[in-house]
Amino acid sequence: MEKLTGKGKMLFLAAVLALSLAVVSSPQGVSAAPWPERNITIVVAYNPGGGFDLVARVTAPFIEKYLPKRASVIIKNVPGGGTRIGTRELAKAKPDGYTISIFDPVSLAVMEYGGKPDWLNVRKLTWLAQLDNLADMLVVGPKTGFKHPRDLKGKTVRFAGQDDATIFRSAVVAHSLGAMPVFVRYGGTGEAVMASLRGDLDALSLSWSSGMRQVKTSEDKMIPLLVSSKVPGLNVPSGKELGITVDELVMDHPHTMAGPPGMPSDVQRMWEETFVKVTKDPEWIAKMEKLGYPASPLIGKKKLDAPIAATMGRMDKYKDIIGGLTLIK
Repeated sequence: MEKLTGKGKMLFLAAVLALSLAVVSSPQGVSAAPWPERNITIVVAYNPGGGFDLVARVTAPFIEKYLPKRASVIIKNVPGGGTRIGTRELAKAKPDGYTISIFDPVSLAVMEYGGKPDWLNVRKLTWLAQLDNLADMLVVGPKTGFKHPRDLKGKTVRFAGQDDATIFRSAVVAHSLGAMPVFVRYGGTGEAVMASLRGDLDALSLSWSSGMRQVKTSEDKMIPLLVSSKVPGLNVPSGKELGITVDELVMDHPHTMAGPPGMPSDVQRMWEETFVKVTKDPEWIAKMEKLGYPASPLIGKKKLDAPIAATMGRMDKYKDIIGGLTLIK
């Protein structure tokens, strides 16, 4: 090999320096390839057809549309264990941006506070985007005889318990109304509604959108009694209007996207930029509206850390309620 001297040596050193600067300035570092270079998986810890599954499936094509590189987005339903199986899969996934999930933060807060699984730390998950935020609704079956929230006072009321968050919210509502809740496990809202129509179950606590869907489609008509916070255009009284203290922070239902702990900052940034574009897309907004989940986006760590921390902090207020619940460990 010919030895470099003089001008040739200077040109070689300049080329090496330029290459080094290019690598250092790259947002993904020396070893990272452009992201994404393979398919994305959204883990849904519920059966197909429920609210979380529907929101994930409506959102997936728009994620594909706005990712930095073309990739498919695959929905993976991992139900079971009151959402624990799917949640555990996400929490222990490699934090490379290729696996994310859709959650209700309250569900995870109750899971962590009540069950204390060693694989879950809600604050350390990589919170990416809140897509909507729906008030909770109390719905009762037509055979209960309940016509007003005050009718539940002093009564033993059989609530559906689809998951820990549902059980927790139902317990909070029952406590506010002076009712004595008993929880019956069901695999999903559809099963619980059928049980209510038969008279095997008294009440359901669910988002107002899901609640009104059941009210409108059930032949014998489920009865909505109250919502946790006022919903414009909905003729159902809020807790405040009824003089009932209902904690909106733990009663509202946000569909929120998150990744495993430790997601690299550059990948997290690209996810946030993608969700900003998704949630501004008029077609996505219209599809969410049609589902009954009006968009209410909060994007990125800076906007989500505070409400997530507030939700976790609020759990201490309900430690007696959580301690008295039969949660899946």
